[in-house]
Amino acid sequence: LRERAEEFENWKKEVGRVLNPGREEEKKEIGELRELMEQWRHGSLPACEAQRSLKTAIANADRCAAVADQLIAHKIRTRSRHHTLLNYSKKLKLEEVNAFQAQIDKLVCIIPQRQAIKDFLLSVQDVKDQTEKALRGTFSSPAELETLQEMYNKALALDLQLPSIFQLKELVEKWSWLVNCDKVLTMGKRARPAAPFEANPEASGSSSDSESDADEPASVAVSRLSQLLASAAGDAPWTRDPAVQRRRQQLNEWIAAASDSEEKASQLMAQESPAAAEAKAVLESLQA
Repeated sequence: LRERAEEFENWKKEVGRVLNPGREEEKKEIGELRELMEQWRHGSLPACEAQRSLKTAIANADRCAAVADQLIAHKIRTRSRHHTLLNYSKKLKLEEVNAFQAQIDKLVCIIPQRQAIKDFLLSVQDVKDQTEKALRGTFSSPAELETLQEMYNKALALDLQLPSIFQLKELVEKWSWLVNCDKVLTMGKRARPAAPFEANPEASGSSSDSESDADEPASVAVSRLSQLLASAAGDAPWTRDPAVQRRRQQLNEWIAAASDSEEKASQLMAQESPAAAEAKAVLESLQA
């Protein structure tokens, strides 16, 4: 009886030590709590407050582990999917994940999934920091735009309700449009829209000028300018950005100039003049 009593007292002391760690680093793995419960069962020790507290601690840890497994499994399943903002309201909030992490930290023991949840929250914080920096920056080149798109994809892949994700989406849309628009406008600036309408093309320049102009691209099709203009005509806040408004104005001016050129080409086609054939070709290119 004395040995049994000593065994029981030692067991209770060990349970008390495990359930009341003085510091974070003194916490035991949940496996050790299970071993103590097995000792109680196999030793046929009497029921007591220590046994009930141990049982409750294991149950709390098991519940957290089950939720963590679901969260981790969900992240693995969605990692390769095409992420969108559909069903955004059904996604977990960052506050909920932080609260869950706090619940894990309050456990008297360590569950295996603890580090995975911490790593996930670290990745969330990293994306948040990058997003806040991006919202203050500019992205004027295709390479910079690609970096911004990758950042947006990472934010979507987290599958969380992030307050800044809609701002990031608008940023991607705005800079995608600006970069594409600048590319088209640059192509147009390199073209020579006045030359085809000169009365005497042979006198328009020297042979060296003609040779240098041969490598220049053709004028940008009006349909492409119209598509660009239409894509920035919505109600999204980025369409009211001053940089977007300036380019929209320039697109409108170019479309108006193209319409004027088309009218001149039509007039030339109606005349019996040496420029009629060339005007017809210009008209066809404008309508392409």
